[in-house]
This record gives sequence, structure tokens and C-alpha cells, in this order.
Amino acid sequence: MRPLDLQAERFTATGNIASEGMRNQLGRPRLDRIAVLIREAAQNAWDAKQQDAQTVTFGASCYAFDDDKLRALREQVFADTPTNPSQELASLLAASSSGSHESEALRALVLYDRGTTGLGGPTRADSPACPGEVRDFVDFLRNVGQPPDKSRGGGTFGYGKAALYLSSRVDTILVHTRCRVGGRLQSRFMVSALTPHYEVEGTSYTGRHWWGRREPDGVVDPLLGREADKLAQRLGMPIAPAGELGTTILLLAPRLGGRTPAQAMAYIQAQMLWNFWPKMIPWEDEEAPRMRFETLLDGEQLSIPSPAKVHPLNGFVKALQTVRQAERGGRGQDASDVTTLLCGKPKQTLGLLSLQRIVYKERPETDYGEVTELPEFMDRCHHVALLRRAELVITYHPGPPIPNNYVEYVGVFLANDEMDRVYAASEPPTHDEWRPENLADRRAKTFVRTTFRRIDARTREFVAPASTSYAADEDRPLAALSKHLGPLLVDAGGPTGPRVWPASQTQPENPSNSTGATGEQDPPKRIRRQARPKIILEPEVTLLDEQGTLVRLFRAELTHPKDGRRTKLCARAFTMIVGGAEERDAPEGADQPRVTRWRGPTGHTHERASSVIAGEDEEGVWEIRVEGGAECVVGLELNAEAVRR
Repeated sequence: MRPLDLQAERFTATGNIASEGMRNQLGRPRLDRIAVLIREAAQNAWDAKQQDAQTVTFGASCYAFDDDKLRALREQVFADTPTNPSQELASLLAASSSGSHESEALRALVLYDRGTTGLGGPTRADSPACPGEVRDFVDFLRNVGQPPDKSRGGGTFGYGKAALYLSSRVDTILVHTRCRVGGRLQSRFMVSALTPHYEVEGTSYTGRHWWGRREPDGVVDPLLGREADKLAQRLGMPIAPAGELGTTILLLAPRLGGRTPAQAMAYIQAQMLWNFWPKMIPWEDEEAPRMRFETLLDGEQLSIPSPAKVHPLNGFVKALQTVRQAERGGRGQDASDVTTLLCGKPKQTLGLLSLQRIVYKERPETDYGEVTELPEFMDRCHHVALLRRAELVITYHPGPPIPNNYVEYVGVFLANDEMDRVYAASEPPTHDEWRPENLADRRAKTFVRTTFRRIDARTREFVAPASTSYAADEDRPLAALSKHLGPLLVDAGGPTGPRVWPASQTQPENPSNSTGATGEQDPPKRIRRQARPKIILEPEVTLLDEQGTLVRLFRAELTHPKDGRRTKLCARAFTMIVGGAEERDAPEGADQPRVTRWRGPTGHTHERASSVIAGEDEEGVWEIRVEGGAECVVGLELNAEAVRR
């Protein structure tokens, strides 16, 4: 195979966009380079989904160039390099071929998709497309900033390809795609690179370059057919299997942000989970998820856990499933666990919101590299995932945290179908925010601003304590609420701590009204009440995770009555519902909370007993262990009754 031909784009009389303009399209994103790269590339893969494909596969592979791959780069791909004075690409290839340190470090980061349409359509920007034909190839490799032609897609600007170039140390990408042209499959291979604009012998160049096959008119077109497949395979690119469509993009000498390859791949996996977990969760009537993700390091497959098994993403998954069920079931506004957000003036349904409380768990330590700044929700979660109809995470909108160390909450807001275009138009090129100031239409601005006001109001309401009042009668047993699902319910005594009710008492004697001979009424007798034990339940509840079992430890301080030396303690754990009431009709098979152990002040334990007798030497703090009810708000009813001699 003869070497590829190079074409350097010249400035024309009517003007062109210089490479610097293409580099700057993404602006100054809040996210780091790898995060932007994975978000943009995976969104593009989803937008390219085949209509009849059930699942889109998106993968990332990082590997080192061996001698044969380096030889192919040097002799077949880059036999001719730009005459730009910077010569970064030529310098990299020269260093790589000399066996220097750069050669050992020279790597490829390859992003690929399957179940997609590939980059079809004309290969030249000035060639018209046939009716109904896409222009994906020229929009990706030739044009700049082409708007999307797919409804409800994840991307909106066509600028995401800038992230690909910026993720290469030499701003160079090698692209293989297999698409359908005129009803037949066609493989295409082309290389594109950016350098600063420059002049050579009085000719100005934009800094945009392509490698392929030069045609008689001097334009370089992509390598086609078997030649395209063979060259991509020699470079180690995991191209689509024969007979399948898809695109494979190699980033030469990737920028890993100071990370090792292993750290970078761990971080890429995290970005896949954080940004695309909704696509990994099948709908109720679907067997497979709509997107599947893969990662490889030096040819070895790396496993990606299900978001349903990763904390706190498992909470987001539950919230999303609740929203999906509400939307398909037509419940929406009347659903107790889903809120329909509305704009009053002008009237518009904005979308559905679900909030879920989850038990706080320590995040496992993963080595992403010292330079990595993790998202806020990976520390403590009080965030709502904002989704458009494509169900790709735009961002995690923060709400007020729950004032409790044992609980956090998650939320999902899914845009209404009519609002999808409005939210999309408010996004910057990186699709990671909704900015009302980006919109010119006043109504659209109002909708976006109202969305955030409604979400903020709902999260404040969700976090704020709801009063739980009991009648102040002395026959009421002491009830304390587990705080692990926190301010939905509060301690019965209000903000100053739990109120102490006597656990039991004898009823006062009825006064005697006997009448003497004179007919005068006897004076009433003074009512005497027997001394009662005193028990104070501590407001804080300790939560433990013992090999996947949630354990709550309640503590109560016992004082025997003055005229007694023993006290009978009875405890009952139960599930609470919204408003503080006890759940009476639990679902069949539900994991109900139960008291499993008592531990007295002396250290003596009582296993699986609903009641215990506290002896004379067992005044002090008792610990009551409760298991079960992991996804519920749990209350503990505690009675103390004097045992008379």
C-alpha cells in the first residue's frame, strides 16, 4: 500500500475558519478534558444510533504502539507531514522511531461505537447529498459547527469534535468508519490534524490538514474499501466487524491530564458511569440497556459495574425508574413520589421530578490521579440529575443538604417532550448546563428560570423537617425515629431533643364519695401515683453496614423508680410513612425492621428478645440493635415498666 497523501488547507479569497477558531469552539468548559471528551464522543455515538438497533455500544481502548504500528504510522500514514514551523507531529514521530522515552510512552486512545450508522453521505463539503441522505462524514471531518439533524439527540452544536483534537498532544485524529452508501457497505479511512495557521513561501494556510487519497483535481478524499480496513487494523484500531456499521477514532498521543494509563482508564470508566448511567438501565419492557459501555487497557477488558450497584448512583437509578413509571403510567402530578413541575405564566409543563433519600455510605477510594477533582455528589449527595429526553446527564444540580451525617438524597428531573428543544438551546457547546441567559426568547428564559425555582423549592421542602406530633398523654410510649432517612420525620420532642414520656403508670384511684351520718361529703382523698422508671432515648442513631446488612443502634438511658430495683423494657421497631404515621399495611415480602439484640450497661446481651428485665445493676445506657427496613424510615417504640417485688 502506498503512503497516504497530505492536503493542507489554504485560505481562500472568501475566507476560511483557521484551526484556532475550531480549537476555541468549546470555550472554557467547567469540566476537565477527559470528561468533555467522553461526554461528547458518547453523545455523538447515541445520536448516530441505527433506527433498528436495540443497543448502541460505546467503547474506549488505550494501548501502546509496538514496532509494527509505529512503522505503519511513520511510513504509511505520515510519510508526508505539514511544513508548519512548529513540526510537533514530525518531532513526535521522529522521537518515537528512535527508541527514546517518547517511543515507550507513545500511546493511542481509541473511541469506538457499534450499532450506529457510521459516517455516511458525501465525502466533500461541496457535494450535494441525495434526497434523504445524511451528511455525517463532511459534518464530522470537513465542516465546522453544523447543527444536528436528529430530534431528541444528546448533542446540539456539532462542536464536540473539537474535544477530540484537543485530547491529542499533536491535535491529530485517525478515523475509520463503515457506513452505507447507495445501499452497499463502504469502509472509509481518513486522518485529520490541526496546527496553528502559518505561511509558506507566500501562501497562507489555515492549519487544517487531511491525509487520504489525492484525486486528479488535487482534493484528498478518504481511503476506501479493503485498504481502509487493512490500514486501520495494522494500527491496532478495533474497527467494526465485517458486515457491521460503526466508527472508530484514534487519538494520537492522548492527553491524559497527568494520569498514568491505568488511572486514565479508571477515570474514563467513572465518566461513563457519572454521565451515562441512565442509558445503562433498561426500561421495564426492554431486555437490554439502550447503551452498553466497554473499556480496554493494552488489550485487556476492564469491567464496568452496573450503576444499580454503585453508590450513590443506585439512588439515582431508583429515582429515574420512578419517573419512567410515572410517565408511562400517566400518573405524574398525582403520584406521591413524583412531582410534575409547572410554569404558571405562561402555562407550560416543564417535566417530572423524583427525589429519593438514601443511606450515606463511604465512597470507595479509586486512583484517578492526583490532579482529578471529583464531582460534588461523590462526597455527599444532595443533587438532582438534569436530563433531557435523550436521558444523558446534563449536570447534577445541587440542593440543600440534609443536616444529618447518616443520610443523603438524590433526584432526577426529566424534561417534558415539548421543553426538550428549549433546554437544549440554553446549553453551552459542552452541554453541561442550562443557562437561561443563552436564550433570546423571553418565554423560553422564563421556562428555564422557573425550572430551577421549582426544583429548588421542592428540594427545600423535601429536606425541611415535617412536624410529627403526638398527644401529650402519659400513656403514650416513648417513640424515637431513626435519623438515617432524616428530616422527613423529627423527634417527638421537637428541636430541643426527644420528649420523655413515662413508659407506663398506674391509673389514679377513683376518689371515695361515701357519705356519713350527717350526710356531709367526705373530703377528697389525695391521689398517690407509684414511682415510675425513667428512660431517655438519645436523639442520634448510629448506622452500620455489616456485610451488606444495614444495622441501626438506638441508645436509651434507664433510671429505675425510687421504690423499685428492676425494670421491664419492651421495644418494637416499625416502618414510618410520610407525615410520621406508622405503616400498617406493608407490602408482602417487605424487609420489616426488627429488634435483634439488647446490650445493657454491664455489657450483657440479650439476643432476639422483644423485652428484657433490667436488673438492679443495669441502670444506665442500653443499646437496642435493629435490623431490616434498609429503604425505610424506621421508628422505635420503647416501654419501661417497673417490676415490683
